[in-house]
Amino acid sequence: MRVLVTTPPGLGHSLSLIPVAWALRAAGHDVLVATSGSSVRAVGHAGLPVLDGYPDGDIAEVFTLHEQRAAETGFELSRFVGGLFGDLTDRIADRVVAAARAWRPDLVIRSSLEEAGSVAAAVLGVPVVCYHFGLPVPVALREATRAAARVTAERHGVSEWPVRPARVLDPMPASLLDEGMELDQPIRFIPYSGDDAPRPGWMLKPPVDRPRVCVTLGTEVPRWAGLDVVEEVVAAAADVDVELLLALGGAPVDSLGPLPPNVRAFSWFPIADVAATCAGIVHHGGAATVLTACANGIPQVVVPHGGDQFLVAPLLAKRGLAVVLETGGVDRDSAAAALRRLVGDAALRAAAGEVRDEMAAAPAPTDLVDLLVGVARA
Repeated sequence: MRVLVTTPPGLGHSLSLIPVAWALRAAGHDVLVATSGSSVRAVGHAGLPVLDGYPDGDIAEVFTLHEQRAAETGFELSRFVGGLFGDLTDRIADRVVAAARAWRPDLVIRSSLEEAGSVAAAVLGVPVVCYHFGLPVPVALREATRAAARVTAERHGVSEWPVRPARVLDPMPASLLDEGMELDQPIRFIPYSGDDAPRPGWMLKPPVDRPRVCVTLGTEVPRWAGLDVVEEVVAAAADVDVELLLALGGAPVDSLGPLPPNVRAFSWFPIADVAATCAGIVHHGGAATVLTACANGIPQVVVPHGGDQFLVAPLLAKRGLAVVLETGGVDRDSAAAALRRLVGDAALRAAAGEVRDEMAAAPAPTDLVDLLVGVARA
C-alpha cells in the first residue's frame, strides 16, 4: 500500500504524524510526506521521503500576511483560521496533486485543517483519513477551512466538495473533551520532537537538588508574540527553588540577557525527550506540547496565545491538571505562584498521572495499521 501523508508547515502538525508514518513503513507500506516550511527538514531528519509543497515561497510571510489582515479587519477566529489554512492549502496543492498523480497513493492521511490532501484524494478517487492535531476541530473552524479551500478544489476539477474523511484518528484523551466533542478512533500520542538537536547527558535525567520545569512557547508564538511571558517566568525563578529549562522557539539564547543561576536557555531542545525528567511545564497551549506533557503525566501552566489554545487551556484546568494564566496578566508574582503550585500541588500531579494512564491505554499507531489498510481497500 502507498500512503500520502499531508501536513501544514507547523512543526507540531508534522512531528505528531511521524510516528504514524513510521508504523506504516515498519509494516512494509510505502509513505510519502508532503509538507512545507520548516517541517520539510524535520520530516527528512526522521528518515521519511518528503515532498516540499512550497519550495520557492516563504511560509513566515504567509502567516504575517494573515496576521496583518486580522489586525486591520478585527480578529475573528473562524475567519482567521479558515483564511490562513485555506491559503496554505492553495499554495501547496498544485505540487501535492501533481505528486499524487505521479505516485498514485492508495490512501491519504492528512492533518486536521490541512485540505491539500483532501483535494489530492478527490482527484484520484481514494479515501482520506484525518489525524486530529489536537482537540476535535470545532465545526465552525472546520467549515471555514473547507469553504476557503473550495476554490482550490474546483481549480483541480473536484466538483463534490468538501471531502469527508473515512476515519478520524484522535490522540486527545476523552477525559479532556468538553460536552458535545466526540472521538472517532482513539490513537496513542507518541511524543516526538525531532532528532537534529543536541541531547547532553545531564538533560536526560532529573536534577537531584531541585525540581525541573520546562518553559516553551513553541516555534511560532515567539516569532509573532515575543518572549514577554518567558521573561516574567525567568524573573520568578529567583523566588522559587526550581531549575528552569527554556526552549526559545529558535530565538538566540542570549535573547533574555543574563539569566539567574537556576535557569538555562536553549534556542531549541527536544521537549519529548526531556519532559519525563520534569516536574512540570509552562507553555502556550499548543496541541503537541499539551499532548507531550499529558503523555508524561506532568502538571502544566498554560498561557494561551491564539487559535484553539484558548479552547484547550480551560479543558486542562477543568480536568485538574493545569493552571491557566491570561497572556496579558503574567507578571513576576503570578508566575512565581504558578510555579510553586506546579511543583507542589499533589492534586495536579494526581490528575496528570490519571490522564497519562488513559493515553497509554489507547491503541498505538502500530495497532491501527490494519485498520488503515482496510480503509484503503474498502
